[in-house]
Amino acid sequence: MKEQVRVRARTVCGPPGEGAGTDLRGMNGRFYEKGETRFLIYDEPADPDGGAAHVLLRIRGDRLEISRRSEDASLRLLLSPGQDTQAVWQTPFGRALLQVRTERLEITAPASGELRIEAVYGLSMGGGTASTGSGPDQPAGESDDLTPDVLQYRIEITAEEV
Repeated sequence: MKEQVRVRARTVCGPPGEGAGTDLRGMNGRFYEKGETRFLIYDEPADPDGGAAHVLLRIRGDRLEISRRSEDASLRLLLSPGQDTQAVWQTPFGRALLQVRTERLEITAPASGELRIEAVYGLSMGGGTASTGSGPDQPAGESDDLTPDVLQYRIEITAEEV
């Protein structure tokens, strides 16, 4: 695949089976390989919630690392099928650790000169089940088991030679 590529990124976010999405097309990017690692770099246009974002995808085997940096926030996460990993989300309000569960990750680069990435993963804060301990309406020693909200992300990224 050539270094100059045209990128399309489609993302749907929300509870499983629901969610809103974005479909960004026609972004210019660069694709290259260094050893056994493939890189895709592109800039997403500004959106209503913030400025433009610089995106770096690092592909090694069946693992995908996504680094996304905008004017006021950055996110770095690792997708690896069947593994729980942590992501770091840095905002003006502080740093948050997120738990990542990769449900599906497919990376294909056929000879036709097109790179295709499809992933489904969940993000949650607080990791696993949270216990509230005791509160004013709850006897000491009893707790509610709360499952943290999990947002499911579905992404499709395609890079084609220019």
